[in-house]
Amino acid sequence: MAEESYLHRTVDNIGDWILVKYIVGSKGKKIKHFVGIIKDKTDTNLLLSKFVKLKKELKNSSIFVYPVIEDIDKNVLVDNISCRLPLPKEGKGGELIFMVTFSQFNLK
Repeated sequence: MAEESYLHRTVDNIGDWILVKYIVGSKGKKIKHFVGIIKDKTDTNLLLSKFVKLKKELKNSSIFVYPVIEDIDKNVLVDNISCRLPLPKEGKGGELIFMVTFSQFNLK
């Protein structure tokens, strides 16, 4: 998982990478997490975020790619941000490599 310093977010800035929690399902009991980047602040408690898709999880890192069809949410609630993430390294073919693992999350 992410280093302790990234788990406790303070201020969310444009360009920050975040882990966002969504509660889904007809009874609202299923939790899914998504990795995204803050692109804009639309309101005091709302953010516009662009999400990436998990390609592969390794022992000490996770590789993400941008999906073919953009995945954008214009109404990410600040309260749904689980944590800020360290900046990813750029890999080949547009891959984004985060030096953290997400195995304990239902990541999409």
